[in-house]
This record gives sequence, structure tokens and C-alpha cells, in this order.
Amino acid sequence: MSTTSPVVRIERVRSFPALRAETGATVVLVLVALFALRFILLAAQKYAGNAYGWDMAIYNQCISNIAYHGVPISTAYSNATINHFGVHFSPIYYLIAVFYRFAPGPVTLATLQILALALGALPLYLLVERRHGPWLGLLFAVGYLLNPITQAIGMYEFHEIAFFVPLMLTVLWAFDTERTKTFWIFFVLTLCIREDTASYLLMFGSVAVLTGQRRLGLQVMAISAVWLLLVFAVVMPWLRTGAPYMFDDRYKDIRHFWVLLAQPARWIFVAQLLITVGFLPLLARRHLLLLAPGLAFSLLSSFVPQYSIEYHYTSPIFPFLLYTALIGLERLRASWRPAACALMVAGAIVLGLRYGRTPGLDSGRVRNEINQWHIYNTQAAINAAADAIPFDASVRATNNLLARVSGRKAAYILPWGPDADYALVDYRPQAIHAPATYDQVRTMLREMLSSGQYGVVYGDDSVVLLGRSRSTERNPEFLARLGP
Repeated sequence: MSTTSPVVRIERVRSFPALRAETGATVVLVLVALFALRFILLAAQKYAGNAYGWDMAIYNQCISNIAYHGVPISTAYSNATINHFGVHFSPIYYLIAVFYRFAPGPVTLATLQILALALGALPLYLLVERRHGPWLGLLFAVGYLLNPITQAIGMYEFHEIAFFVPLMLTVLWAFDTERTKTFWIFFVLTLCIREDTASYLLMFGSVAVLTGQRRLGLQVMAISAVWLLLVFAVVMPWLRTGAPYMFDDRYKDIRHFWVLLAQPARWIFVAQLLITVGFLPLLARRHLLLLAPGLAFSLLSSFVPQYSIEYHYTSPIFPFLLYTALIGLERLRASWRPAACALMVAGAIVLGLRYGRTPGLDSGRVRNEINQWHIYNTQAAINAAADAIPFDASVRATNNLLARVSGRKAAYILPWGPDADYALVDYRPQAIHAPATYDQVRTMLREMLSSGQYGVVYGDDSVVLLGRSRSTERNPEFLARLGP
């Protein structure tokens, strides 16, 4: 790499008591451990409460099938068995599957996601500390861990794109410190996260060229462009056997983009992003281009969650938001920088009061969520019955119950999977039945209970588990529960 850095070098001004860089890094690691511990415990509670949904079930099935069968097959979208790489091309699943094999299940996926996000604070600290000393590096790291964006990405189901945040921050640190081997290792890992990460790396390469790293930037651009074209135009269509890309409908209104961009909610989303980093990216000039692909991904979508900080869709924006905040900090007078970093932390705390999950700073949000996660009075019995289903059996299940039984070759979300060996169903009207309807669920249960082929394995006032060739002794009871 060239010795020219994309960030202007400005002499540090020490206005705080001395803090060794190693001490600052140790403090960050302690904060990382505390963050990870808290959110892993929350994830375990969420899973115990059967509050993970369809997304977790899809990824759990796919990675389980990689871990045990070597292929990313999924039945969680419909009656069909598909190659999940036709939906999301993510070779990084194979790396995740190595860890999954030791402790299979959704909690492992949630744990890996949370650990990765927590560790993202370390390259961010190192990046800032190198230029502004350990105190400002520490403020950036604290702001990152308190940021409701970090917390939402970690806690909303499981998604491979969450790994883009720590891996891209490591790419940026390696780029900035001219660690060539580390840069290319993490560049490849980032490229393998999902089919669209190549587009964000392509823009990164373009900005590298514009800021003086011409050779490296052109290499990044070339590799990213070839990968993007190959994956989107050749590999994924082949794996889908000609079926359309599943997420095309989210951009059905893109031809009228000016109508989309006129909606205030989209700019509230942008303002929220900037609040969490003290509006520093606005000073980043050419580096603002780094935000363009991620913002386009969100702002041009017709799918409302894509322009909300409460979901994982901020992942392609977030590492560049932090990096451009660092670039913006360089534009300020040295004496103003501590205050700017303090403003950034304050912004994360203020939004955290509404959207975050930091103890004492969440306005009771976590307590309310935990109360909502305890959906059933007989939670332990339901979980025990579901966990006792044989691993090689096929299962169909209600939305929020599917994650628990999804780690197998054949797991279907209702209304699909008519020939499954088992059906795990929340039959209450207020249950989360989508993509099925409550009427579809009632009709399905009536047919299964009346067929003589399925019997009640477990049942209570909320959930029933039916199994093929099991005793039908309790079937009349649950037919009566369903009503006329």
C-alpha cells in the first residue's frame, strides 16, 4: 500500500490526563465483554420465550444443513426445497457453520452475531486512537456500544449482513494502517458476507482512488465489480433456476424515486443516523460517497423497515457512518474534537432512550420486550415437546415457533408443508400466523385432527403438537377447542 493515508494527519492535542493506548484497548475489551454478555443473555431469553421469528428459522435451517449435510438448502420459504444461495449468496455461512456444529441452534447464531458486533468496537478504537489518542478512541468505542443501531442489529433476529459492520471496520483499520495482508484477508471475508457487499466495497475502492490510493483502489474496484457481476448475473440466477430475485419487489417504486424521497420518514431516518455520530459525517466531503450505496439501499426501498434504525438494514451504512464521522472529526480544530466526540456519545444515548437496550438508558424497553417474549404460560412444556421431535423428522410450524424446530432438512412455515411428520401450531386467534391466516390454520388443524393420520403429542390452551401415527385419543378435545 501507499504511505499516503485517506485521512488528513493532524497533530494531536492532549487535553486529558495521559492514557496509554494499551490501557484504552483493555478498557474497550472489558466494555465489549460486558456488552456481549448482556445481549447474549437477552438473546437466550428471547429464544426461551419463542420470540424469534421467520428470519431466524430460515438462517438456522440453512446453516444447520451446511453443518450437517454440506449444502445450503432451505424449505422455509414454501413447499419447495431451494438452494438458499439463490436468495442470498453468502459463502461466509460455511465459516459460521464450523462454530454452529459445536453448539447447534438459534442461540449460537445470535451469540456469534452479538460477539462479532461487540468486537467491532476494537478496530474502531484502534482507528481513532491512532490519530487522536486513546481518549477519543475510547469515546468512539463507547458511542458505538451505546448506539441503538449497534444494539438493534444485534438483537433483531439473525442476519449475515450484521457481520459487515465489524468486518468492514477491520478493513478500514487495515487500510488506514497499511496492513496489506490483514486488509486482503478481511476484504475477502467481507466480500463473502452477501451478494450486495461487493457494491459497498466497489464504492470504497472508488473513494480510495479519489483520495490518493489509486493502485489499491483500482484493485478493490476490479475484484468487487467482477464478483458483483458474476454473482448477480450468473451464479444466483442459475441457483434459482430462472426464478426472479426474491427482493425485487422492494424496489417496485424506484422509477418514481422522487416520490419516495419526498416522504418525511426517510429523512427522519437519515437524521437519526447522523444524530448517533454527532453529525460529523457532514464534514467528510468526498468520503460521503461511502454512504451512497447503503443509503440508496434503504431510501429507495418501498419496504418500510429498510429505512428504520430498529432493524438490521442499517448494517451496510453503519461502518461507513462511523468512518466518515472520523473523517469529519479531522476537519475540526483540535480543541473542538473532544466536545464533538462527547456530542456523538450524547446523541447515541438520547436515541437510545427510545430505541436502545442499554441498562438504565432504555426507558423500560427491555423490560417490556421480555414481558412480551413470555408468550405462553406453559413455555417450558412447549419447548420440551418441540425439542423432543426427532431430528430427521419433517415439521411445519407457526411463525414464532418455527425457529425452535428449524434445524433440520425439512422445516416449513404454515401454511406450507402439508406432508410433514409433525405440526407445531399456536392456534390462538392473536398468534403470529403470517404468512398463513388464522382461518387457514384452523382449517389445516381440523383436517389433520379428523384424518386419523395424526394424533396430539402435546397440547395446551395455546399450542398443539401433532405427530403422524400418534395416538388420536386427545384429538376430539382439540377439535372442540377450535370451535365450529
